[in-house]
Amino acid sequence: HALEDLQRTRKPVIAFWGDAYSGVRDVVTALLEEPLSDDQVRRNALVGRHDAHPGSHQPLRITFSEENKRDGGTLKLNASWLRNAQADILEITGGNLDDSLQYLLTADHIILVSDNVRFLTQPHLSTIAQVFSNHPSASILLNRIHTSANPVQDETHLATELGRLFQHRISPSSSTIDPPSLHIRMVSSNDALESLDIFRSNQSPSASARAATLDLYQAKHKASGISGLSSHFLSSLLKSARSELALKDEDLLLTQARTGLFLVSCVLDASQEGIDSATSEVLAAEKRVQSLRSRAEGDVNTLKTEFTVSPAGVSEEQRRKVPPGDNWAVHHSVESSAEHVRAILNRYQWWNLPWRVDDLGTDMRDVVVDHYAAELEQRILFLTGKLASLQEKLSGLSIETINHPPNSPFHSPILHNTLAQHDRVQPLPPSLLSMSTPLLQPLTTRRKQLLDHLIPQLHARAQGVVSTLYLASFGSAGAAWATWITESTSWMTGDIAVGFAALGVAGAVRLSMSRLDKAKRRFWEGWGRVREGLSRDTEAALDEIVVKQVTAKSEVAREGLSSLITQRKKDIDDVKAELLALRSSLESLRARLP
Repeated sequence: HALEDLQRTRKPVIAFWGDAYSGVRDVVTALLEEPLSDDQVRRNALVGRHDAHPGSHQPLRITFSEENKRDGGTLKLNASWLRNAQADILEITGGNLDDSLQYLLTADHIILVSDNVRFLTQPHLSTIAQVFSNHPSASILLNRIHTSANPVQDETHLATELGRLFQHRISPSSSTIDPPSLHIRMVSSNDALESLDIFRSNQSPSASARAATLDLYQAKHKASGISGLSSHFLSSLLKSARSELALKDEDLLLTQARTGLFLVSCVLDASQEGIDSATSEVLAAEKRVQSLRSRAEGDVNTLKTEFTVSPAGVSEEQRRKVPPGDNWAVHHSVESSAEHVRAILNRYQWWNLPWRVDDLGTDMRDVVVDHYAAELEQRILFLTGKLASLQEKLSGLSIETINHPPNSPFHSPILHNTLAQHDRVQPLPPSLLSMSTPLLQPLTTRRKQLLDHLIPQLHARAQGVVSTLYLASFGSAGAAWATWITESTSWMTGDIAVGFAALGVAGAVRLSMSRLDKAKRRFWEGWGRVREGLSRDTEAALDEIVVKQVTAKSEVAREGLSSLITQRKKDIDDVKAELLALRSSLESLRARLP
């Protein structure tokens, strides 16, 4: 708009804004009235300009013309003030805020009309005053419709309200807000119109009466402040009433340039507000991402802690039995099942092993199948239900996190489609079997390791112990007998041979006991290694389930939204750089204006 405005030649525009109760129409009427003119057509056109549209909020443009008539939104008026000022008046009465701002932005000089009853409480006045506080030519016109009030008090009251509005102190004597450039001016439209009525009613034949009426007119008109307002505009619009046309064109272009700079400044300010709004949106989106991540990590860690860390009811002695870093649930369950296995092994001693050794493998397999980590299996099934519930919860949070209005920069149909495809691969509610199978797989594998390796090895070693017992016992007895038969000397008697045989059998028994204890010790060492492997595998399976199923959808949502946030930040930084360059150019242009 500023560029289009600078590319065409036009008259300066003076905008008067106020609602119907501020007296803005009376101010314009008083400004354009000509008491010495007897052109009734002109006066009727001016005074009755709103008769055809009494409740309309559309702006009325008043421009100089030899004819006096209204044509749509334009009033052509043969007014000497318009001819001398070479400017148009834009009269804006009430209306909504957006329309008022749109019309005011087209003006070179802005007059915001208020009254000394409401001051800044007039609807939209404080907002518009803040928007145009730094306009190169903007004023607040206080229309004293309540004439009994003290003018100085009215001005001070308005200045105080403006000071609070802009949070700056203001001096009533200067009537200027710094740094905002709004000026306070005071008029009384009632006094102005009343003075005109007094002048026109001066029909007395007495010269003294006419002189008194004229004095009253002059006093009323001067008190109204309309003359000062008129002179202000004429002096600012026409710096030299007799200047050459080229100088007038220069003044006109200067006015247009100042208005254009203000419009550009408004655009840049609006752009900055847009950047601030976009930055706030980015922060809100980042907060959503962080919230999703925190809730996912917090809930998952809570479940894993409940599963891997000993509960509060466990005694300190039981806690010390768990090696550092070991999974408490696995350790506790395996050690509980070890009691059943130990009870079976205690049944097999060296003295009954020869006739029971064949049952050892079967008994051990049965106890492992029935009792090995049975409590862990139940805990895993219970954990599976919690994980499934958590997956549904995080799925809902993921959808909630990426849901943005269609006009939001973070609204992404592609991301929604990606999550929908994820739901097709992993439908909700999740299958408990699909979760429990991977979590129970380490238990199944380690149990099979016991059944296929450790127990057969123990059985084989037990059979070796029996074989050693038989061989050593019968071998020593046979050697003693053979020696007694072949060595028929005085020292090898029958009693000595029996002693040698008994000593051999005792040695065989001691050797068998040692080998049996060693076999059991090796079994328990293997048992511990299997328990450690089961602990590692269970935690790895749990982590894999969490990553691939439970938090997979939330991670897709988080990464997708994070990608959009990163791109949005880059766009904002680019716009910030451009805006900074434009502001620098604007300040350079402003410095070049006189």
